[in-house]
Amino acid sequence: MKSFKDITELLPIYLDKLFKQKEFRFADLTEGKLKDYFSSNGPVSGVFVMFEEGEPVYVGRSKTLAQRIGVDLRSIQKSQATLTHKLINLGYLDLRTMEEARSYMFNHFTIKMLQLEDEYDRVIFQIYAAMELNTKFNSFLES
Repeated sequence: MKSFKDITELLPIYLDKLFKQKEFRFADLTEGKLKDYFSSNGPVSGVFVMFEEGEPVYVGRSKTLAQRIGVDLRSIQKSQATLTHKLINLGYLDLRTMEEARSYMFNHFTIKMLQLEDEYDRVIFQIYAAMELNTKFNSFLES
């Protein structure tokens, strides 16, 4: 296992790599496109950043990127579609339903993804990237 110091030294490199990745429109993103992009037949682990009109607004992570991103795009359960639900709870742009929030994301959000297999790298990088980018929809405060 890598040391914490080893991981922290990689964080700026990961952020640079993340920003060099292809940007996908939400409306165009499918599990097949993700697998093609990462040249993988199986699940792809990594970190993603969502952009709203070019501004980074949310950083997430998953051991299965296609499933995690797809859930936020398609789920109607609050516990699964965390960002979609957060937009509604914040009263963001007067979005009131899951359908309205998803429609807004489809039309205004893009995403970049970086494959990271190591779970510790993903956890620490997510927090680092969200703080570096000052994303408005990430919160790491305990409830």
